[in-house]
Amino acid sequence: MLYLASILVTVLLYVMVFRTKARMKVKFSRWQKIGCVLAAVMPAWVCIGNLRIPFLYYWDYSCYYNMQLGLENNFSENAVEGAKTFFVALMQDDYTPLINLFDAWAFALSNKTANAFVACNFIIAVLPMLILVSTLLAYLSGKVELRHKKAFWVLGMALWFSFPLLYAAASKGQPDFFGLNWILLILLLTLDYRFETWQSERLLYIFVAVVMLILTRRWYMYWLVGYLACYAVLELLWLIGRYRSHQAWKKPLRNALCYLVLCAGVGMLALHKLIFRILAYDYSEHYASYLGGGLGQELQSQAWHYGLLYMVVMAAGIIYGTYKTELRALTWSSVGTFGIAIFLFTRVQNMDVHQSLLLLMPAMTLVFVGIMGLCSLRGKAVCGVTGAVLLAGSLAQGMSQHVNGSVPYLLSDAKAYREERTDFADVQKVADWIRTHVGENEMAYMIPHGSPYNPDVFRSIDLPDTYVRDHLYYGSAVLGTHEFPEGLLTAKYVITSDPLCDIGLATKYNDAFLNGPAKTKFELVETMYFENGYTFYFYERSQPYDREEIAYYRNLTAEENEKFPELYGAVLDRLEKELEA
Repeated sequence: MLYLASILVTVLLYVMVFRTKARMKVKFSRWQKIGCVLAAVMPAWVCIGNLRIPFLYYWDYSCYYNMQLGLENNFSENAVEGAKTFFVALMQDDYTPLINLFDAWAFALSNKTANAFVACNFIIAVLPMLILVSTLLAYLSGKVELRHKKAFWVLGMALWFSFPLLYAAASKGQPDFFGLNWILLILLLTLDYRFETWQSERLLYIFVAVVMLILTRRWYMYWLVGYLACYAVLELLWLIGRYRSHQAWKKPLRNALCYLVLCAGVGMLALHKLIFRILAYDYSEHYASYLGGGLGQELQSQAWHYGLLYMVVMAAGIIYGTYKTELRALTWSSVGTFGIAIFLFTRVQNMDVHQSLLLLMPAMTLVFVGIMGLCSLRGKAVCGVTGAVLLAGSLAQGMSQHVNGSVPYLLSDAKAYREERTDFADVQKVADWIRTHVGENEMAYMIPHGSPYNPDVFRSIDLPDTYVRDHLYYGSAVLGTHEFPEGLLTAKYVITSDPLCDIGLATKYNDAFLNGPAKTKFELVETMYFENGYTFYFYERSQPYDREEIAYYRNLTAEENEKFPELYGAVLDRLEKELEA
């Protein structure tokens, strides 16, 4: 049942892709078809290159891989219950399993390792993206007269598929890469549509793409809000410019409002639990730990992500797009979408590289417009030399993990290739110790919560075997996001390290443990020395926790409890009640 559903949704995606291409009245020439195949070499090169680099998936990197394993397990035990669990998670969870449904058929044919999951993500995302990006370039090339159309298409494909930021998330198992397909579909379906006629198929595809985008990653809603706001302004300006009589506005406005109401009703019915959760949850307060510098810092970070090479082309795109009447709306809607999205996002937190993909479409649209300006020049020499520089720079940073991120300011600082890990043997020793000493109904807790070591590193090393993952608590250290770590009280073993990998409250918990319970209720039973200088200490609980120990940690987290009582005091209250039972 799972695999049939997976194949079905994949087929439906391709139906949308090819029908959208047909609606754009784009036909690929023979050389463009060959070009698409050649363009696929870059993502294939990046994917294979990453899979050859030893890497451990943890935190968000392993989140969707774990969800893939859980999805298969749920359906194998009971297909009906598996489907029910899937839809509940799809409509309620912050991290929804949509990508896992698309991946399921390919994952079933693999050896089901984390690397196999990453490869499946590439396969599922890249193939439709090749068609959609090529369609967008073909459409744009018809907007103005280009003297070098082939050069425009080649440069556009090269600068998109060799951009390191595109792969920074995908290479580590995050699904943001896949979400760009829904953005491309929305863009292509709305670029030349002004609601003069009611086109049911087009409107259905737009609605489906919007819902799929939200379910892929919730923060893509920031791009959606920015794009829809700019689209609404363009719609009004277009009506004002085209029709002098207000009577003529009625049909486009009626169609647009009817569609908006219909989508809002159906969307609210389908996603009401997710929407209410988002509205009720104060992300700006709970994610304050991830806010590092606000808008100013984010603009600087994005400048580094794109590098001077791309930013110069983007600036040229703004200038040329403003000059050309046919491109003015597209250019400034892209600028507006970028600005609104980054402003709204930084009201909550700053972006990691995977979240930066929500800005990629407007930024790359400006890059495409800049290339159009280059390819409209009369001089072949100027166009050829400039194009060659752009092509060489983009391909170099995409194909080489040594060039990527190595030329400050000029090239992107985003890394298409993940960093090699060399401590697998030491990590495996800890995982083996947990497997040996922690019984079936027992748990261990690890205090370090950072890089290179945190609980999820050790929880993930044996996957798809889940024993260590199931017997080592997930880490807890981020204020406003993580609950009080009950494992400090309930786990049979507590593990810490020197030096301590610190994020948020990890040092506070570590000092409290070592200066309190570790001296009175635990015994040091094992010490492990890593080759890189880290030392891990394993403490076994010798006395069960009591009210005195709960009071000790309650006093420790009094300040945190004032802000988030549901994350701290509520956990300790529950543990205290369990003592009474």
